[in-house]
Amino acid sequence: MSGSLNDELGLTPAQRKKALAGRILEVSAGVKLGKGEKVVREAERNKAAKRVREGLLEKKKEREKNELEEVCGLFFVPSLACADWR
Repeated sequence: MSGSLNDELGLTPAQRKKALAGRILEVSAGVKLGKGEKVVREAERNKAAKRVREGLLEKKKEREKNELEEVCGLFFVPSLACADWR
């Protein structure tokens, strides 16, 4: 069993279903190893309305930006494009 399908992680049934569908894609050589769940999530997102898709992508970018700012606040990482160089 894959690590993302481990019962101790406390995943919701929907998350487990997407992880399992991704693993099946990987085993059937539909996608590269480690990319199956991402492909399943992208396919699901593409079925949503345009405004919903755009909102999801905007939120994802915002989360990534916040994570980058948090890392830049904790450490000085010259390879990252930190907004505030300390």
